[in-house]
Amino acid sequence: MTCNKIRNLTCGLSTLQAQILLLRGFTSEETLLYQKDIATQLKRPLSTINYNIGVLGKRGLWTKLNFLTPDGKTLFLKLKGYYEDTRKFRAHKIFGRFNLASEYKDFDSVKNKYLHISKSPKHSGFRINYNDCVVLFYSPTKICFYLPDVYGNNIEEIYAIAYEEYVKPLKDYLEKTFDSLKIDRHEICSITLNHLAFRYHQLAEIFKEFNVRYVSDRIEIDHSHGTAELETVHKETAVQDMDKIIEYEKVVRSSDSCNKQEVNRGLTKG
Repeated sequence: MTCNKIRNLTCGLSTLQAQILLLRGFTSEETLLYQKDIATQLKRPLSTINYNIGVLGKRGLWTKLNFLTPDGKTLFLKLKGYYEDTRKFRAHKIFGRFNLASEYKDFDSVKNKYLHISKSPKHSGFRINYNDCVVLFYSPTKICFYLPDVYGNNIEEIYAIAYEEYVKPLKDYLEKTFDSLKIDRHEICSITLNHLAFRYHQLAEIFKEFNVRYVSDRIEIDHSHGTAELETVHKETAVQDMDKIIEYEKVVRSSDSCNKQEVNRGLTKG
């Protein structure tokens, strides 16, 4: 199963080739890694390492001096994320609205300097991008944003990470860039998690094994991100639906644990 996941992730590279990429990527760029060093660290024959480095070279991921090419570095970051990211939940389509301390008085004078947006005749403004976030200035009193995907082991952690890693830096950036913009110090914004994915869910793993997707108006099961996910997708109830799934998981696991204990008691008595 793991080998198949790595092959999908790396467009056909083997587990060993992925390990070689990771070893090079985690080693400082000024350090020259000889093939014998790689063979020693990965505990593989030198001839095997030589062959697989040749494959990486032919794929354009490895230079003759045993460094990663730009494509190799991109793939390393992708692999690094795969190995390091074991968190249970993924939130995406995260929408928020800043709470302004006062109306942004320079709105009309700066809006023509940026990419124009027009949601309706009433809301004509501009958009900017910062730190993978999209900020939409709809009016002097309405400034919204979309955040990139956020990962966490529970929903509370996702909110905390979204706030610390994206919302606070975004607030600081906006206030430095737009002089008269003042965002509330205490209640910076409201955030909505429109989609929540339960990663590596057992039911989703089964669906992935048979290459099956399930879609309803509240729940999806898919593996379009390379990971089997059970996802809540209704923008108004996504968090509540995920809470119910988590509670149900606890009940099922608790029941399963009790059943196993009863079986073990019966075997002991027998």
